[in-house]
Amino acid sequence: MKKLKKYLHIVLAVALAAGAGLSAWYFINSNTPTQKVVITQGKLPSGTILNSSNISTKLVSKSAIPPGAITNPDEVIGKTLNIPVLSNEILQKDHVAAGIGSLAARLASVAPGKVAVDLPQETAQGLKGLEVGDKVNVYGEIGVSTGDGKAATMVEKVASNAIVLFAPTNQDMRPDKSGAIIIACDPSEEQKIAQVLTGGKKVTLFLQQEVK
Repeated sequence: MKKLKKYLHIVLAVALAAGAGLSAWYFINSNTPTQKVVITQGKLPSGTILNSSNISTKLVSKSAIPPGAITNPDEVIGKTLNIPVLSNEILQKDHVAAGIGSLAARLASVAPGKVAVDLPQETAQGLKGLEVGDKVNVYGEIGVSTGDGKAATMVEKVASNAIVLFAPTNQDMRPDKSGAIIIACDPSEEQKIAQVLTGGKKVTLFLQQEVK
């Protein structure tokens, strides 16, 4: 009991010091101005098309925010990284390609050498989560010769690994209010798709899983 009394003042001093430190930490943090910024989810290479799965937001001290930091995720969704970035890095305006919002610029950046094709909105009715940068296969009904003079059709893949440039679920990505889907495909595939659509037939998209 005597030993306990002997060291009681030391225990109380330590407890008071810890409490004071905690109070100071809380006071400083509660009074430090913060700002929401957009950060990366994982290490991303140059050329990555940003979507909701590879970015997020967090609050950081305003004093730690670099110039040109992006605070609204809508400003980067669908845009292309100019440089590689690290995980949990604050995205800045210099990190994303300027002018990628236009269809021509996006086509040149995302799918060089390909052509843009406009598809009806009902083409991907079941793919509600379709996003810019997703790769899809396109199937359509085309006419074939039966050899006996009769008309016949068959379903065939008319485009492979086409890249989504605009999707109806991304309101800010649509070039107009029609809700059309725009994909980038090879020029030879463009002709096959046009043959299907001009013949009054429909095309259907199937999402391709990325193989890493």
